[in-house]
Amino acid sequence: MTQDLCAVCALDTADVDAAMAHLGCDGRVVTLAPTDLATVLGSVDDLGAAVGAEAAAARLVAGLRARLDAVAARVAGAAPVATLVLEWTDPPWAPGHWIPEMVATAGGRCLLGTPGGRSARVTWDDVAACAPEVVVCAPCGFDVGAAADATRDLLSRGLLPGDVPVWAVDANASWTRPGPRLVDGVDDLAAILHPGRADGPPPETRAVRLR
Repeated sequence: MTQDLCAVCALDTADVDAAMAHLGCDGRVVTLAPTDLATVLGSVDDLGAAVGAEAAAARLVAGLRARLDAVAARVAGAAPVATLVLEWTDPPWAPGHWIPEMVATAGGRCLLGTPGGRSARVTWDDVAACAPEVVVCAPCGFDVGAAADATRDLLSRGLLPGDVPVWAVDANASWTRPGPRLVDGVDDLAAILHPGRADGPPPETRAVRLR
């Protein structure tokens, strides 16, 4: 199995094909390139089919869809919260792919991000002008500790706008990797944006508030 989204994060298809040709291996390569939550869940079905575990994959996907529906029901009717997610912190990058949809599902309005598109570099002027009500720092590949350190650096330099809540999250586990744990990220974000509609704050192993 390989991915065809980002050559920085993991080996891409061309590298895998070249390695298999060098080894003389004729194994099947399954390449996944989801761009939104629907195709992330579809990739679970695709992988299940590839390894003969269709029923298990279908059960997993059904459970994930039910959790997403439960989050959407919990925040239904609430005013969307203007949310700035930084997929990288210095320089700042706005999110693409599935993250804007995660924000919308959690009851937010994603600022600067492009649903289904690629992440894009933005400027600090863009960040200041977008007037967020909540800032979430989710630097690609960082766990919550590393994300918190990067976020504290931005705060110490006065780069994050306004007197609004600022959170650091476990981007590596629940935000930037296209897998089942994205639903954890949606659940955590709903608790951040609409705390009165959640049982409690997200686990500190996945999200910490820094302001």
